[in-house]
Amino acid sequence: MRLAPTPAKKWLIQFKESSPPMQHMLASGVGRAVMRNDEHEYLAARAEAEVEAAAKSATAAAVQAHYRMAEAYLDRLYPPEEHAAAAG
Repeated sequence: MRLAPTPAKKWLIQFKESSPPMQHMLASGVGRAVMRNDEHEYLAARAEAEVEAAAKSATAAAVQAHYRMAEAYLDRLYPPEEHAAAAG
């Protein structure tokens, strides 16, 4: 089941589109960003940190928020449309 975009995910999308490094990456290729290795490492580390934070959270709302943030980072690493194309 795919969750609706959260405010945090919407913010990440807006940041991605307004950030000069992201604009540069989006400009390379046909509508597809080419991810630099350091960005890949950063996003993977952030996703892992969010999962760890979820495990330490005291409330269900905090757990859900951390998992949604982890999902947003993972969506940047592995875009859902690429999974659909690979599977089908």
